[in-house]
Amino acid sequence: MDAPKGTFARKEGGDFVRIGPDLAAPCTVIGELIILDGVRAGNPAPAILTTNGFGGSYKDELPAVQSFAKNGYFGLAYSGLGFGGTSCKIALDSPAYDGVAALQLVSFLGGASGLPTPIRL
Repeated sequence: MDAPKGTFARKEGGDFVRIGPDLAAPCTVIGELIILDGVRAGNPAPAILTTNGFGGSYKDELPAVQSFAKNGYFGLAYSGLGFGGTSCKIALDSPAYDGVAALQLVSFLGGASGLPTPIRL
């Protein structure tokens, strides 16, 4: 099945992921989801996940996600932990913090259920 192309919707917001050893620390992640018109469980599209460089926010990555959207992808640009309005401290690419947060966001993009806390962007 071909991925839908063309128009897309933007949804800005944030929600919690659980990070750290034992997933004990809640963290508000801020970002923007770019959803292609027509994408749903029966008509999926490939997804991308992107975050900012040191000191930025998810808004730095929106042009890239929008460009991918014009080519049939949907995606989530989110602010790295400790930046752009997130409630967590900077973890400098720690697998237990940044890695676990990204894993939960990728699972969210894939439609997974059973995440530590619901993600509702």
